[in-house]
Amino acid sequence: MRDPENISAITMLGMDYMGFIFYPKSPRYMAEILPPSFMELVPDYVKKVGVFVNESADNMIALAKKFHLQALQLHGSETPETCAQVKAAGFEVFKAFPVDEDFDFTATKPYLEVTDYFLFDTLSVNYGGSGEQFDWEVLYKFTYDKPFFLSGGIGPEDCNSLKRFLHPKYVGIDVNSKFETEPGIKDVTELSMFLFQIKQDD
Repeated sequence: MRDPENISAITMLGMDYMGFIFYPKSPRYMAEILPPSFMELVPDYVKKVGVFVNESADNMIALAKKFHLQALQLHGSETPETCAQVKAAGFEVFKAFPVDEDFDFTATKPYLEVTDYFLFDTLSVNYGGSGEQFDWEVLYKFTYDKPFFLSGGIGPEDCNSLKRFLHPKYVGIDVNSKFETEPGIKDVTELSMFLFQIKQDD
């Protein structure tokens, strides 16, 4: 998210988290667009998540405090030590892992004690944002006691498939490009309909 008017509209839809990209190479980079003072206006019931790629823990903590973030999503090759430092500073920590059919889930083990959630995204040449899905069935190989969010190319047409995916540690969905009219701008109507449908019991 990066547009104040769009952010204000989206916060009314009832999601739990809202992401803000602090990776300068991303078309959704917002750190030089949104003033920190605006971030204070985001309602408390929506947790603000800063998305970072290979930043130092000190830089992430400083930016998180400046922009009034409650959580950080680490999307690069950050070490468990970096995660621990950020978590010790009082922030929720999401550690993202790029997944394909050959992903070795033992690679997540060192992060179990220093994160709050994992986020499984589609393996791509960039750090997320591919708009492509991976085969969610591979996640049944994940047996650690850590809740995770599902990410990667999730769109309005995936509602029923998301409901059928029943991994015991699957607790949330990360949506992005498939709900955008342009990078960083979400389609309020499309997202509203999706949230309504995903919350309905079949």
